[in-house]
Amino acid sequence: FLYSVFLALLSPGVTKATPQPAGGGDPLCAAVNQRDLGLVQALLDQGADPNARNPYSETALMIAVTVPVRGPFEGKSDPAAVVKLLLERGANPNLRDDSGKSALIHAMSGSATERAVLGASLAIAKLLLEHGAEVNARDAEGWSPLTMLADQLAPRPEIDRKSTRLNS
Repeated sequence: FLYSVFLALLSPGVTKATPQPAGGGDPLCAAVNQRDLGLVQALLDQGADPNARNPYSETALMIAVTVPVRGPFEGKSDPAAVVKLLLERGANPNLRDDSGKSALIHAMSGSATERAVLGASLAIAKLLLEHGAEVNARDAEGWSPLTMLADQLAPRPEIDRKSTRLNS
């Protein structure tokens, strides 16, 4: 239903006044969060800013790169296709959110298990790098995409709950 409303409002002859998603925020960010490639493309075709931000200062691209970590995308658009479209339409991979994280740092966040199980792809990181993402950028806490990934892949000792001793 929501998709139909957006498309009707974006039809030729209708003004470019874009409805706001429930709870505020940017329509492009909402479409990206819904993993709706068709709606993302329609909004961009009508002049939506590919660097739009949600109320949490995340760009549409940052949202797109974290989609695989946030949940399976059965019946939804491939997250890499959404990322590719945003980048082709001018999304800047080096913009930062309020904590200093870039899209590439966002793409490396979440656990390695989440990325493996939910399909966060090498394709997304490759797309970001091909479009000039800074591999050595650091967030406000000093994390870079590489240190973030290394931390996620590092083995974690198990905790013996009875004695609180660390076991390897």
